Amino acid sequence: MSENNENIIKERVVKSPKLNKGVDKRAKSLKWFSIGSVIMFIAILLVVNILLDIALSGALTFDFSQVKMNSVSKATKEYLNTLEQDIEIVGLVGNPEEQEWYEYVCPLLDDYVAKSHGHISVRYVDPNENPFIITELDPNGVLDLSTNLSKGLFVFKMGDQTRLLTAYDCFDYDQDYYSYYGVMKLTANNVELNVTGLLMTLTTATDLHAYFLQDHQESGHTYLDTLLEAMGFTTADLSIAGDDGVPENCDLLFINLPMQDITVDEVDKITTYISQGGNVIIANDASLNMDVQYPNLNALMQVMGITMDEAVIHENDVNYLYTSTDPYQARGVIEDTYANYSSVGYFRTAYARPVREFDNPFSYISVSPMIVSSATATMDTSEATDTTGLTAGTYNYAMYSQNTGYSETAEMIVFGTRSFTGDDYYATFGLSDANVGFVKSCISSMVNQTIEVPVSSKEFPKYTLTDQPTSNALTFWSILLVAVVPLAALGSGLFIYNKRKHM
Repeated sequence: MSENNENIIKERVVKSPKLNKGVDKRAKSLKWFSIGSVIMFIAILLVVNILLDIALSGALTFDFSQVKMNSVSKATKEYLNTLEQDIEIVGLVGNPEEQEWYEYVCPLLDDYVAKSHGHISVRYVDPNENPFIITELDPNGVLDLSTNLSKGLFVFKMGDQTRLLTAYDCFDYDQDYYSYYGVMKLTANNVELNVTGLLMTLTTATDLHAYFLQDHQESGHTYLDTLLEAMGFTTADLSIAGDDGVPENCDLLFINLPMQDITVDEVDKITTYISQGGNVIIANDASLNMDVQYPNLNALMQVMGITMDEAVIHENDVNYLYTSTDPYQARGVIEDTYANYSSVGYFRTAYARPVREFDNPFSYISVSPMIVSSATATMDTSEATDTTGLTAGTYNYAMYSQNTGYSETAEMIVFGTRSFTGDDYYATFGLSDANVGFVKSCISSMVNQTIEVPVSSKEFPKYTLTDQPTSNALTFWSILLVAVVPLAALGSGLFIYNKRKHM
């Protein structure tokens, strides 16, 4: 080999590392270019996403939830298509996104706005920062807005008419789970049901009137007012201690947990109202004062074939008790005749007076139990507790009476416990409670004119197996997941390893 050729070969050998370094430099450039491109792509996506969100707001928001929690139903859309009035919804909360109920309430309200063709608007105002909003929405102070702010209060306004909705009252929960663990396990979302119902009561003309008898230290009825207004009623207090009787436009009269007995004159006036086809709901319980007697109130009930004992129901069946140490707070079971009044089979009761049928020789008066105790309950009086079991049997927490002996049919429901009409109960358990739902059904049945909201409750998904797999299916899936899948993965790995090894 010539000297020149040897020099050329050496030169190439010496230069080859430089060539290698050149290749490495290009690889690094490509690497950084790729990383930069990815970062630039992500930045572009973020900017575009922000711009679209600002420009289109919630127009590109899609509801993929199983039961469309954040979307109005077809029935609500059809109602909104007929809406002609302007309605403003004011959320009295500072930052709704910080609330537990936000994800189920606010996106749905946004959908109402989007589907209302400009007739519904929503705004949020923090009453702590803007206290004048309370006066703006309630100039006469009759709504007492400040009491429910912690529950997520929404005010619906159409002209001079106002309706209230609290976010926390829009959900059903597992009452057994709550009674045992003290934690509210949500089972159903009633936001659309309540919102559409309120909108319909604002825009639908109704002529229903409910009156609450006064002058006997009766219980308050703030929550009952909200319930009745949502059903299309106008509510008012009523005193008949003077010359006036029950107004002619009274569709429903409440005698709600009086601390004193009514007078004989009031019995006569209410009896006259009943004889004209009146509807009456009476509630009384033993927690008020066991020593107070109600002979006149009982005389009024007896007109409709019902009476109430001066005692308290003592539940002895532990399966009916919420706590084993308190036999006076128990579960009342709904009778089959009224099973369609509620989706649950039992209700909370507390310190209930036994309600029973009075001596009834008239065929035109029909009386029936609505909610009852177990068959082993007893009846305690103010003097003594029955430990002998002599009074053991089934007692009634609520009864219904119908009198067809008048020119128009009269109806009466008597509750022996405050757990269906007491404001303190409503404040504790909310307007979505099973007891409250039962009362709504009772009222709807009595007046037969209330607004029917064509929206159903939305149940939260249950992530449990409803159908148990067979033993053959269990065996198949066990073998597939424990043996076949791992072996297939191992075989694939060995095959790929073997191929790469001989490349």
